[in-house]
Amino acid sequence: MIVPYDDNNEGIYHAIKELDFREFREESSLDSFGLGIEPASVDHMQFNRSGLAEATRSSKDSALERVDKLIQKIPERRYINPEKISRQLFDLRELLNEERTDVIYEHALNILKTTNKKTIVNVGHIRTREMLVRRLKKDLNKRVVEYVGTTNEKKNIREHFA
Repeated sequence: MIVPYDDNNEGIYHAIKELDFREFREESSLDSFGLGIEPASVDHMQFNRSGLAEATRSSKDSALERVDKLIQKIPERRYINPEKISRQLFDLRELLNEERTDVIYEHALNILKTTNKKTIVNVGHIRTREMLVRRLKKDLNKRVVEYVGTTNEKKNIREHFA
């Protein structure tokens, strides 16, 4: 797994890489003839691994939300070993809760503490945005506004920011 910088979450990224998302293939394979061969499998989940790594980099809240969605989808998938992937995802959830570091947030917080200028912070995940608003209000003791709402509400936010 490629990470653009070291955020001290290597163990989590390794756990994501090792997730066993193998599923039974749709078409018939040699294992159906009783030859004792492993069933034909396919792993179409690289996109989910990448998304999970990106969510982990973004925030613990985003990563936990992504893991919970994957856990909920297990019954709908054709995993070769659903118990294994379930165990791996629950272990990943525990790892995220116990070991995920927030060096990116700490770095951003240090920057924001040293300026009195208005600042815009862009994020890619709703859970990350919600977490940032909550934590920055508490840690900076400053007004923090989310850019959400109707068109008129967003226009009002822009006008007050200018």
